[in-house]
Amino acid sequence: MKVKRIFGEKVYRYASLPSTMEKAGELAERGEPEGTVVIAESQSKGRGRWGRRWFSPEGGLYFSLILRPGEKKLVKSIPILAGLSLKRAIKKVTGLASWMKLPNDILINKKKVAGILLEKKNSFLILGIGINTNIKEEELTEFSATSLSRLTGKRIDNKKLLETFLQDFEESYFVDNFRGKD
Repeated sequence: MKVKRIFGEKVYRYASLPSTMEKAGELAERGEPEGTVVIAESQSKGRGRWGRRWFSPEGGLYFSLILRPGEKKLVKSIPILAGLSLKRAIKKVTGLASWMKLPNDILINKKKVAGILLEKKNSFLILGIGINTNIKEEELTEFSATSLSRLTGKRIDNKKLLETFLQDFEESYFVDNFRGKD
């Protein structure tokens, strides 16, 4: 299904942020539209579910997306839709097969390569995703994690991975059966 592209039409890029989720929330409060993306090369206070720390050094892909689904059904399905889109994007860009550990982790060889977080705020949602793309192996030794570059032996094009994910996720998100007809 072809849809008008709005995810990634407006992008805020930062070298470093405490959290892309926090920044996207601030922008959404100020009225930024659905589909606005906030990207940081590193985060000092990245987080996962239950407030757990998300290790976010330089070399990864960390972004948040503003969503405004309104009163539509299946809001709880958004992390699953995002996970499936992320699996497809990783496969398309790297050739690597991954699996989703519900509700929010993407694993390869039983090691985490990405995490997904959805937070509901007032009249909007923030979808945050962290992907271990080009993180040095020695930086991941304390965690049960790996990076896509380590697994492929090649540097991952973060821009291409982001664009591939956004296109796939946007198509899933706007399917009539999910959002309803506007």
